[in-house]
Amino acid sequence: MKIWIICTGEPVPFLPDEADNRFLRAGRLAKFLAEAGHRVTWWTAGFDHYGKRQRPVPACAPVDSGTAGLDLIFLPSRGYTRHMSVRRFLDHRDVGAAFRRHAPSADVPDVILCSYPLIELADAAVAYGRLHGVPVVLDVRDLWPDIHYERITARTGLPVKGLFLPYEVQARRAFRRADAVVAITSGMLDWVHRRFGRVRGLSQDRVFRQVKDRPEMSADSAPALDAYWAGKGVDLANGKLRFVWSGSIVPDTDGPTLLQAVRMLEPDTAARIEIVICGVGALVPAVEAVAARHPCLKYAGWVSERELNHLLARSHVGLLCYLDRPDFQMSTPNKVIDYCAAGLRILTNLTGEIAALSDAPNFLIHYPTGHAKALAERITALAADRDHFVTKSDAAYAVFDAEFDAARVQPAFAYYLEAMARR
Repeated sequence: MKIWIICTGEPVPFLPDEADNRFLRAGRLAKFLAEAGHRVTWWTAGFDHYGKRQRPVPACAPVDSGTAGLDLIFLPSRGYTRHMSVRRFLDHRDVGAAFRRHAPSADVPDVILCSYPLIELADAAVAYGRLHGVPVVLDVRDLWPDIHYERITARTGLPVKGLFLPYEVQARRAFRRADAVVAITSGMLDWVHRRFGRVRGLSQDRVFRQVKDRPEMSADSAPALDAYWAGKGVDLANGKLRFVWSGSIVPDTDGPTLLQAVRMLEPDTAARIEIVICGVGALVPAVEAVAARHPCLKYAGWVSERELNHLLARSHVGLLCYLDRPDFQMSTPNKVIDYCAAGLRILTNLTGEIAALSDAPNFLIHYPTGHAKALAERITALAADRDHFVTKSDAAYAVFDAEFDAARVQPAFAYYLEAMARR
């Protein structure tokens, strides 16, 4: 079976420069389908969204991934340096136009899975599918263009509803004409039906969550990984209650509230805990400034999945400090999956989809967005009951098993695409 997966904005670990990155949703599904014997083409961008650089690859020509049955096609665009900028919108237009130009010259697939966003690619993929009689499944992973309205209004205070009307038109057309829609949460799927007038109750629309392989740590590698973290100033055997925040360290989160809470901790609480922050982003200088004055905060920079899994296995509470706005309320961030896989409780300000994962006591520990004093009080209370919270959470493990285990979810997703192609 010939399957196209269309998705930009993910790392491409098949490339040498990105080999240290983990496979995300599209990449791991492409790999899984190819290993199952299908012929897969992953259409992505020549511009690396995470690295903010042009990839050294040929444009619009099949590139061997190194996995049998899986080719990559890189669509050219101008690139950008800021997430929210005119140049980024122009870049996305370039990608959509490149797909429209070059897709007709490729072998016609049996089914197409296209991530949403990009809006331009979703619209182009559905148009291609209608022209060639190919079923197209749109995979919803973010709430565009609504999230742009939210961000611009939050920064400027100006009502900008309707500013992205052309994108709304494209999105409505794509969702109404797509053969099926899948999403990473039920909230996002409901949003599609409500926002763009897609008929509710269509039997082929589904929810397939983000997934992860169950971490497997070798005892032989533990000493080297312990030494790695010691080099970062983190003693994994110090007996402290350890909190971890891993992800994009950017101001567009509730990270500033966490930093303020650290400043407010009493010395006896600070001496009993350790907060390790992993990742990169514009908020890093502020993190480093606080870490320099408060030893309980450690900034580790970017770490690989293997190193992160080892840290999480030796930690106790995952920090999920986001802005409690509709896109995050309807989503389940990847960090939730990492934390659940490691049996961590989650200290978060988020409401919505995450609250529906489990009602087990002390699995989710909530604080109000922007309230540093309340967050400091939560941290203090956890530190005071250290013996309870250093134990792993059975509820977290149960959530991972039921919702996020790749061994269960990914074969179901693959079977779903095969069934769509047969239909």
